[in-house]
Amino acid sequence: MYGEFWMESFRRTLSEVELSVVWGTSMRPDKATCIKNLRRIIIDDCDRNTIENPLNWKGGGRTVGDSAQWSIRPRNDRVPARRKRTVNCEFAFDNRTSDTFYAFRIAGYGFLDADNGIALYHRILADCQEDLVEWAFAYASDMSTNSTIEWTAEYKSLRNRVSCVVSAIRHVSGLHAVDCREQEYLAT
Repeated sequence: MYGEFWMESFRRTLSEVELSVVWGTSMRPDKATCIKNLRRIIIDDCDRNTIENPLNWKGGGRTVGDSAQWSIRPRNDRVPARRKRTVNCEFAFDNRTSDTFYAFRIAGYGFLDADNGIALYHRILADCQEDLVEWAFAYASDMSTNSTIEWTAEYKSLRNRVSCVVSAIRHVSGLHAVDCREQEYLAT
């Protein structure tokens, strides 16, 4: 007879992982033992912040200790970590229909990997003081090593909100050199 614990975390994000613990009948691991084996041994000892892993990304792993087998398994393949976070922002004024608006498209890498864009959404909402019309956030489908983005976010505004969008991106990304370039038209 044995015991087992299994769960998924960060569902539907690039950081989605599967956690599992299998133990013998003699004991059920307590919180301190779980933290020691899952966080300190697998997460922190397996993937360190080194030149090969500049953003300190975690790749999961497996260990046996304290009469149990501990496992963290990433559910998604990730683009290899780059040394820097990146972001691209574009906007266009669209008056082709009776509903005129400013369309924004933001694409990034190295941040917003586990929250489905919620931090950026809330920051734009707070900084721009408006409802975000037709907000759409998606993780990139091309996760090859040549990909330059992990996610895209798009929304429409009834007013020119470039400065507050740039401010929100800077705050969420930690990047200071953020610019939002005007385009003639953003294809959807």
